[in-house]
Amino acid sequence: MKVGLEIHQQLDTHKLFCPCPSLIRNDEPHGRVVRNLRAIAGELGDVDIAAQYEQMKGRDIVYEFYEDTNCLVELDEEPPHPLNEEALKIGLQVALLLNMEPVEEVHVMRKTVIDGSNPSGFQRTALIARNGYINTSKGKVRISSLCLEEDAARKIREEEKRVVYRVDRLGIPLLEIRTEPDIKDPEHAKETAKLIGMVLRVCKVKRGIGTIRQDVNVSIPGGNRVEIKGAQDLRHLHLLVEKERKRQEHVLKLSKELRKRGIKRVRGEVKKVSVKLFGRETFGVRLEGFKGLIGGGEFRIGKDFSAIAKNLGYQGIVHCDELPNYGLGKEEVKRIREELNCEDKDGFVLIAADEGGARKVLKEIVRRANQYIKGVPRDVRKANPDGTTSYLRPMPGEARMYPETDLEPVVISKEFLEEVRENLPEHPEKTLRRYEKWGIHRGVGEKLILSGKFKRFEKLVEKYEVRPTIVADLLLSLEHLLKKFELELKDEWLEKALKAIEEGKITKNLVPEFIYAISKGKEEEFLKEFSRDLGEVIEEVLKENQELVSQERIEKLVGLVLRKVRANPKVVYEIIKGRIKRS
Repeated sequence: MKVGLEIHQQLDTHKLFCPCPSLIRNDEPHGRVVRNLRAIAGELGDVDIAAQYEQMKGRDIVYEFYEDTNCLVELDEEPPHPLNEEALKIGLQVALLLNMEPVEEVHVMRKTVIDGSNPSGFQRTALIARNGYINTSKGKVRISSLCLEEDAARKIREEEKRVVYRVDRLGIPLLEIRTEPDIKDPEHAKETAKLIGMVLRVCKVKRGIGTIRQDVNVSIPGGNRVEIKGAQDLRHLHLLVEKERKRQEHVLKLSKELRKRGIKRVRGEVKKVSVKLFGRETFGVRLEGFKGLIGGGEFRIGKDFSAIAKNLGYQGIVHCDELPNYGLGKEEVKRIREELNCEDKDGFVLIAADEGGARKVLKEIVRRANQYIKGVPRDVRKANPDGTTSYLRPMPGEARMYPETDLEPVVISKEFLEEVRENLPEHPEKTLRRYEKWGIHRGVGEKLILSGKFKRFEKLVEKYEVRPTIVADLLLSLEHLLKKFELELKDEWLEKALKAIEEGKITKNLVPEFIYAISKGKEEEFLKEFSRDLGEVIEEVLKENQELVSQERIEKLVGLVLRKVRANPKVVYEIIKGRIKRS
């Protein structure tokens, strides 16, 4: 098994090729433009297969924009401005932390993208470093390249024959980090992504949903490389890799069975059938040898056939392995098989659509079926929340890259690189070792870095005489604990709590209640109530409840004490236990 990662991280600066702010907005846009994009030949005269596939969809592309935070560069009505120097410096910081070699000159390239996410029909990207590595528990994972590129427009919605994008995200500086296929298994993929993620978090990057995206490349012996887009949840990355391995194994078994049946090629003659599916005119195509292989199981290839139809703007795909159904009985199925000239082991696919659309979809399904005969197709697939994937498009070829003619190369001088080195953040591994000396477990330290809270953590540890473990625990858990009070944590509230702990007025377990009291303007009342002498209250409870004073009834006594004073239950338990022993 071979696994490689492509990690995309937004940087926290203005846009890459214009001075517009990198601001995502949800208010009503000020204007819209409509475009139609088409595939053209690249520098070498070839048209990319993925671009051809996108053009087949024949959709209008709508771009929404804001007059005060977007400009003509984003709508491809003005040439790009010079490369964002701050973004380049951040990218080079990441490169150095990943042991990479910066390039001497940065050359911006155009990468053909006609799914509509770029009004120009291409994405600008530039290689800035290569030949790096990170150390993992299972050996080195090589980092092949680091590119600085512009993020794509944000998809708002899809309709039958058009898709709507918003250009607020378009042009945000984006780092693309690509590893070699050195990752050995699903858990190793998760570890590698986490280690790279920590390096990114110590630099000036954006945080939040959608600011970091992971693509995963997976192949198994006898298969092909498959790229999975949009693996956003690091916790489920190993599940995604494992399920893709199983899917490819399923396809290889299917391919072996087809060859065993003597199938070398599906001819794919599209015919109109006499039955109507969903009350509409219906067309079908015979898939030689595919009977019993299209449906059934978690990884059935019928899902890919449906995805192809949906991607091309059509619904209503039905295949032989799910019939009789959908209003078609045994006699109708028999008639369909006869009209399509199906033999015993032949399968078929039906679609209810106009003839032009039906032929376009079924032709693409035949192309797909012929790929299955050979083995695992080279695909781009979408990550689903359950760890499965859905077919998106064929794997792009090399024909989609060509030079950007509107920008001059950027020379990375020794002086420029030295300035980057002087402002290089501390490497996460060094930070974790320092935290371990403070008593912070490595896993907790990793969470602090990945959450972006590590700088805040260090400032609070320096400011207050509170154990670092307590500060770390509060930073990582307090937002969740305050949900029961329907409160969002404010920095000044946390600082008041740490001050109270430092002065011995409250304990860590009382912080949520203390912050709630602060939010209601009852801070002094809370502290006054808690300041009653704990020993005095315990003596009072023991005196009033002498019939309960025994080792077996300690928990009951603890409850009675806590009704009168706020305290740590464990502390109260130990004090009462000691008092009973002495008596």
